[in-house]
Amino acid sequence: MRIWIIDPEEASDYEIGQIANLPSRHSYHLTKNFFNLGQFPIVTLPSSTKTFNGKFTLDGFWEVVLEWNQSYLTVGIGGQPTSFQHRFVYEASHTFYWEPIEGPYDGTEIPLLGPDVTILIKDPCAPHRALFMTRNSIRITSDAFRSTSIVKMYSLYTRPPSGFYMNDNAALLDDGIILHMADGLYWRSHQTRFLEFRKELPTIGVRGILQRTTCLDNHPLQEVVDFGKVLFWTDNELFIGGGRITSRHAVGTYKELLFQVN
Repeated sequence: MRIWIIDPEEASDYEIGQIANLPSRHSYHLTKNFFNLGQFPIVTLPSSTKTFNGKFTLDGFWEVVLEWNQSYLTVGIGGQPTSFQHRFVYEASHTFYWEPIEGPYDGTEIPLLGPDVTILIKDPCAPHRALFMTRNSIRITSDAFRSTSIVKMYSLYTRPPSGFYMNDNAALLDDGIILHMADGLYWRSHQTRFLEFRKELPTIGVRGILQRTTCLDNHPLQEVVDFGKVLFWTDNELFIGGGRITSRHAVGTYKELLFQVN
């Protein structure tokens, strides 16, 4: 990871968008001046108390080496109480992600439409990943809305007379999307993009579905308590589900009944 200091009024568009590989000329000199005054970054991870310090290079940035085995990594970046020409460095955070963008379709896919009310569904532990549902389309992003793709779906079943599938709500999981259509729940894998009926998901009597809005991955009890990621319910039952359906540990046991009203 490369870190340098920018002045938003002088930085390049690539620097503002956090996609630059090297500092601009102005940022190079600004960073070098701060470095000469004793400035250096401290990098932290939300899941660890360990901190990382970077090595300053001749190209005008600090380089920090981090190892991670997930599809995304959020880091916090702090500095020292050092000023230069009445300028200070403020703390920031950044999310790195390594996820494929929604690929092209072959013309046989079926569009997905959202409800009349616009809905934004974010993955609480991977904030760069989200669904945006409107009555005209459903869009997905894997890069914090720097780009979006329209979500469509293949089906082995009869194409609906309307030519599209209407959805009341959805839940965005690590491996796909749970769609609430009519009074049932259906699965769309990120990988195959096919409509699937799964025994873990009821296809009748579903009244609603909600996704967790806060991340509990680092909760001290996460190893012994299943906090779940999704809630869905019928008229008399409430179920909880996790972050993946296709995990070999979750086959046939994705949902758990929380309580039932007789």
